[in-house]
Amino acid sequence: MNPLKPTMEGVSLKAELEEQQKKEDQKKLNAIIAKADFRSVLQNGTIKKACKLNLPNKLDGASITWKSSNTAVISNNGTVKLPKKDTIVILTATFTYGKATGSKNLKVTVKKEASTAVQAKKVTLNVKKSSITLGKKEKVTLKATVSPSKASQKVTWKSSKPKIVLVSSKGVITARATGAAKITATAANGKKATITVKVKNAPKKVKLNATTKTLKRNKTFQIKASTTGSTASYQFKYSSSKKSVATVSSTGKVKAKKKGKATITVKAYNGRKATLKITVK
Repeated sequence: MNPLKPTMEGVSLKAELEEQQKKEDQKKLNAIIAKADFRSVLQNGTIKKACKLNLPNKLDGASITWKSSNTAVISNNGTVKLPKKDTIVILTATFTYGKATGSKNLKVTVKKEASTAVQAKKVTLNVKKSSITLGKKEKVTLKATVSPSKASQKVTWKSSKPKIVLVSSKGVITARATGAAKITATAANGKKATITVKVKNAPKKVKLNATTKTLKRNKTFQIKASTTGSTASYQFKYSSSKKSVATVSSTGKVKAKKKGKATITVKAYNGRKATLKITVK
């Protein structure tokens, strides 16, 4: 018999010893895994800032390798990037001790990235009054300003009663039926501004605080327009027949320019109108 050739008994004994060693290694490894505590390394399971985790590669004689279930958030080497929303990542620690292997799964919640956007503190409307009155079918554009100016100027518009007053995504309100509704402009963080919109019937007649007026050059006169009965027109348009003689602003302020005569026409939203005759001396 060749003395260099192992006997069957020798091979069997070697295998038995290896198996025994493996069991002993596994027993020791199980104990290592059982007491392995990575809470401090993993920030008690909740990570709020981008960082580099100090993932250990050895523990009590066992080597450790790491694998992440989401490498875009936590890489296999422990680099943390904050996600757009709260994300749970499973880190798997694989232990090797001698011929034994084992693993441990650790759940980590990575909090979403904090917003760096400037937050709204106040929303104001271009209409200073707490309520306005429109006539049926009248349209008015509301504008919302978010403060501070560096905050997003985007707002969401909503009507409490769309069947009475409808509001578009751009703040255009339309009076649909008599009654009242609240229109609200809300910023992304919940800051809001509200206005009450009342609706009356469309006007049949426009009244002015004067039908004739004599002014000296450079003097002014403020027109006050109104409607009759239970009607309304929030908007009035003003025009002058002779701007060289008298001009009129968008708010109805007349200014005398030179000697002559001019007619100021005031129109409600539905075309009803009244006139004021101006004589400049």
